[in-house]
Amino acid sequence: MVIGAVILAAGASRRMGGRPKALLKVGGTSFLALLTQTFRSAGVEHVRAVVSADLRARAAALAVAGLELVVPPEPTPEPLTSLKAGMAGMDEDWQAILVQPVDHPLVHPQTVRRMISLFSVDSQRPIVQLRRRGCGGHPLLVGRACFEEILGLPEGGEGLRDLLRADPGRIIPCDTADSGAFSGVNTEEDYRRLLSLESGGRPISPPSR
Repeated sequence: MVIGAVILAAGASRRMGGRPKALLKVGGTSFLALLTQTFRSAGVEHVRAVVSADLRARAAALAVAGLELVVPPEPTPEPLTSLKAGMAGMDEDWQAILVQPVDHPLVHPQTVRRMISLFSVDSQRPIVQLRRRGCGGHPLLVGRACFEEILGLPEGGEGLRDLLRADPGRIIPCDTADSGAFSGVNTEEDYRRLLSLESGGRPISPPSR
């Protein structure tokens, strides 16, 4: 089964003062490289990151093995525009994609493997959503049956939320204790909290159960 991942990293990072989240580091590794390693460790064959034109050179300088960079048509697009750019030119053998915002860098590879496993044994439901106490996490796995629907979603709407609301019955819930799937880094305070967890020697993202 061929699975791809699209990391959304083209946002303006306004709440971070314009600092590109893709280049922020934890444990000496950039968010972008960490997520790429996570997906590759989980058996994902193709990993793409959608980055702004300004960020592309710096992202390329990271020399992240197995990562393809894509520049969207707009400078700081909404997530749906970035996702569509990341989906452009996909190989026909891609059976699903994992959609991952770069500001949630700590999801565990075991969590991703579990999502892929659930998808592989349920031919009737093409979406796998991580859940904890009723909240959705990242990444979101979407099967090929939904690709055309995603590409047809209108700009200015609610993006993948519209996809999820359209037919909840096609969603495979994946309950998890992986805090990394729900820990977003949107502000400097969020980033300091993440770094304090690391410096304290505590596990940032425990394996999912």
